[in-house]
Amino acid sequence: IAVAKPIRLVSFNLCADQLALEFGNVDQVLGLSSMSRNPVLSYHAKLAGSVPAMRSAAEITLRLAPDLVLVGAHDARYTIGILSNAGIRVQVLPLWNSLTETKMGVIEAATSMGHGTRGSELVADIDQSLANLRDVRARMVGQPSFLLLQRRGYAQRQGVTAEVLEHAGLRDASDQFD
Repeated sequence: IAVAKPIRLVSFNLCADQLALEFGNVDQVLGLSSMSRNPVLSYHAKLAGSVPAMRSAAEITLRLAPDLVLVGAHDARYTIGILSNAGIRVQVLPLWNSLTETKMGVIEAATSMGHGTRGSELVADIDQSLANLRDVRARMVGQPSFLLLQRRGYAQRQGVTAEVLEHAGLRDASDQFD
């Protein structure tokens, strides 16, 4: 599907901020979440400093008149509905639970911003990094393990991080804690 290159875009959450800054041109980005400037949370914090931080409110967003609004799966449905009803294209970015979903989502997000080639280039970089991890794994002695913990001590048994660590030759040790 050919998508007209959006000239103006807004992002409502940190994950969407990172995609907007990675694939959009900075002059396309009208607003980002306030977390986009936090260097502890945001890979692109320095770059985000050149873009206004904003609340994810319909009134503010309507005033900016973006061509595209990037939102997360848990952003306010009411706000999303108002923007959609006003004729603004809203792209809901789902949670990506695997490397395959992540790579497909990266290409889809970049394409929606009019920069599909940038998304394909990042996916190629991801694939190259995974190949490099296979080289590291080939040099390992034994099989180290990992345990991903979430809040309140719950072990995460799957997801993108676990998949990357398994590519690196580490074994998920969460099954030892049932």
